[in-house]
Amino acid sequence: MTNVFTYGSLMYPEVFGPVTLSSPRCLRTRLAGWSRHAIRGRSYPGAVPAIGASIEGVLWMGLDEDAMRRLDRFEGDEYARQRAVVTLPGGERVDAQIYRWLDAASLLPCDWSSEAFEQHHLSDFFRIHGA
Repeated sequence: MTNVFTYGSLMYPEVFGPVTLSSPRCLRTRLAGWSRHAIRGRSYPGAVPAIGASIEGVLWMGLDEDAMRRLDRFEGDEYARQRAVVTLPGGERVDAQIYRWLDAASLLPCDWSSEAFEQHHLSDFFRIHGA
């Protein structure tokens, strides 16, 4: 079973559930050592390792291999899945996977706005980008 830290559209159960065909336990948390960015021309973000930075997101716990394959297919070749260590609110550290954005040149210097995503893109996101 695998834990996955999500930081963009997959933080939302209405996207995560249809993509993975699952509804695992989840927890809002923060991941140190990464920065999240808006991506030029996209409604979803990218994250890259960054010393001294951290990003808020959702840790989905206990995904099976089928759910992970669906996530890999959904994220496509723009992202690479890699290991991360997430610190839970109580201080416990757990292993997780995160999808790292590969095209650093397309990242904007600003953080991605979850509020703007919720307002303008969430309701149609899965229909447009769904697996």
